[in-house]
Amino acid sequence: MSDFIFVVKCFAYTLLISFFMQIKVSNVSLEARVQHFLKSSAAVEYLQQASAGGARALHEGYGYARNLIINTTKSIRFSSESPYLKRHDSQDAER
Repeated sequence: MSDFIFVVKCFAYTLLISFFMQIKVSNVSLEARVQHFLKSSAAVEYLQQASAGGARALHEGYGYARNLIINTTKSIRFSSESPYLKRHDSQDAER
């Protein structure tokens, strides 16, 4: 029962916050002011740069790993030292 009460309280708080965010001050709602503040703050620039760097690192790391796997499998598949590609003519001739 306490879990249900917790959910109801969270829902009520969400409704109150949503209601108060719609109040307009100087023809601009509080929600629009908060959104503008969050978009224009200096911390957002640093977070954007960090996330862009992380995305680039993931992209380049994926490409490097993919190429490494492709090149490794090609070298194994077409290598003359591969046990699957060795010719056994010399052994068959001896028998």
